Amino acid sequence: MSAQSLPSSAGRLPAGVPVGASIDFRSLLDARKNERRPLSLAEAVAVLVPLTRVVAARHSAGEHFYVYPARVLCTADGSATLAEGPGSAPTDPADRACLAPELETGGKPDARASVYALGAMVYEAVTLASVGPGMKRPTEAAPGVHPGVEALVGAALVANPTGRPADLGALADALAALVSGNSAVRRAAHETLSIPVQMDDDIDIAISMAPGAAGGAMPSIPKAAPLPQVGATSAAVAPKRQDATSALSDLKARLEADPRPRYVVSKNFMDHGPFSAVELLQQIGSGLFVLSDSIRDEVAGQTRLISEWPDFAPFAEHAQIHRQVAEEKKAVVALEKKEVNASRTKSFVGVGVAIALLGVGVFFVVQARGTKKQGTDISADQAALDLSGAGGGLKGQDKPKGGGGGGGAGAAGANFPGGLSYEAALNVPEDLSATADAKELSNGQLNGPMSNAAFVSSCGAPNDMKVTVRVAVRGGRAMGVTVTTNPPNGAVASCIDRHVRGLTWAVSAKRNTFTTQY
Repeated sequence: MSAQSLPSSAGRLPAGVPVGASIDFRSLLDARKNERRPLSLAEAVAVLVPLTRVVAARHSAGEHFYVYPARVLCTADGSATLAEGPGSAPTDPADRACLAPELETGGKPDARASVYALGAMVYEAVTLASVGPGMKRPTEAAPGVHPGVEALVGAALVANPTGRPADLGALADALAALVSGNSAVRRAAHETLSIPVQMDDDIDIAISMAPGAAGGAMPSIPKAAPLPQVGATSAAVAPKRQDATSALSDLKARLEADPRPRYVVSKNFMDHGPFSAVELLQQIGSGLFVLSDSIRDEVAGQTRLISEWPDFAPFAEHAQIHRQVAEEKKAVVALEKKEVNASRTKSFVGVGVAIALLGVGVFFVVQARGTKKQGTDISADQAALDLSGAGGGLKGQDKPKGGGGGGGAGAAGANFPGGLSYEAALNVPEDLSATADAKELSNGQLNGPMSNAAFVSSCGAPNDMKVTVRVAVRGGRAMGVTVTTNPPNGAVASCIDRHVRGLTWAVSAKRNTFTTQY
């Protein structure tokens, strides 16, 4: 089914869209996001109800195809349809958020997957937010929205396809009933969709639709329902995207809104976790987990490489770039030191050659005179030259420096003036009976202050050096620190020790301990 041509009076389309063209639903949503103006429920229904009926007819004919906003074509007369053919999976993160979880693991794009996609499109239309971890209920994200939207969206977004309804006709009727107010239709749709009555705390599992009175006919949506208006402030060109920093900040805030420990990371054939979103982001930021590791979402039942996960790939890429920049800085510093040493060597060689030439000239002058006294003087001069060469001037070698190879393992504590070592701190007795603030800090709280490893590089640790930091924390500060390096380097260990003792943690009267490696 192809989209109809626009009438000449298509004044409701965004400014700059030519008459006779169609607009895809993604462009409409992006334009509204720029205006910070969600679609009203009536506007969303005007597009999605006819679309749902088109999708239902095509699935009934045996077709399998993807449904997402960029494939939906809208016209000024209120009709909406789907582009012909099965299409391909979307690459835009907002469109990918509309795909059912089973499609990420090779499932067929059938009617159940389309129910999920249409529910996600309803949610995005009225809230301007994408479906995913940390999403809010529709009534929280868009105060004042019809409460029935929450029940309908909750039923459509069931992660397990076997528990998700497959009746697209019932979904269209339920959407229409939200606008028409027909309680009989709501009742019929409730029974057809088999939506549980009991509401749940999580939006990504089924939540109920309020039942109405039995009987009554199904309402229909007029074909000429008005297309949602974009407004005079819309740009004539494609809507502007958020800059990278703002997009990352918004994504981080959305992920951190979900406190559930739902993510398990597989690294080197071992599972780590489960982590909440904020804990996982901290581990990715510290470089513990990288793009080639995989994440399993225990709630949605999805497993993907971090590089293929739209919610976490940007943070892993950012952390990788940060590490590359740090390594490049260390390489530049090492190159500068090498060039300085080479310049010094050249200077010493130049001075040595000049002294040698001077000595040869003196030697020939003295030989020409042929006197014993002058010969004695020449011998003295040669001895002076030999002594000069012994100091390294002719060969261009620096005098050996004291201190050996950097000391021992670099243990902190008694070796440093900053405070106790980790081992000594463990021997300090604790009396937790006098305070109620003796909480156990989470892994995220303990590792968070040390997630930025830039200080390791700034302390002069080379790329191939392994650094282990053991910390005992109490009262928001490090009460004991032990730093070891391999190969041993006392200067680097001392520098890292001082940095760690300057960090702050969440305040707890209980002694919490942890170990971090770089």
